[in-house]
Amino acid sequence: MQKIIRALALILFTALLTACGEKIDKEAEAAQKITQTFFDELFQGDPAKAAEYLAIPPEAKQAGINEDTARKTMAMLMTQVRQEAQKEGEIPTAQVGKVTYTNAAKSEAKIAVTLYKHISGKKARRDAEILLIKEDGTWKVLKPDT
Repeated sequence: MQKIIRALALILFTALLTACGEKIDKEAEAAQKITQTFFDELFQGDPAKAAEYLAIPPEAKQAGINEDTARKTMAMLMTQVRQEAQKEGEIPTAQVGKVTYTNAAKSEAKIAVTLYKHISGKKARRDAEILLIKEDGTWKVLKPDT
């Protein structure tokens, strides 16, 4: 009986230690989800919806441009980006990677993104780092650099 109790205790402690090692970063997961959704909307969905995931640049705010006007302008620019991609033959796909926080408050970050596209029958890959900022508790893409 004592051996069974020891075995169960050992299993319990092993499970607890394993769970401690798998710390899930919910903020990083949220940043990845927002970034993936941004690129999915940009390339395969609605550029106006993609614009909702963008942070309004500080320069626009300082110039007195309101949020609605800034988002409409960004949606028009993203529509042009998508049209250029279509002219080249194929809409790219994006895969998001690791999030790295750039400040102690974890309100700014950069995320690795890989864009894939077929060019002349070969799969081309372009790696980029996208800047993110947290506004009102939600991650926003600060600089898409597509």
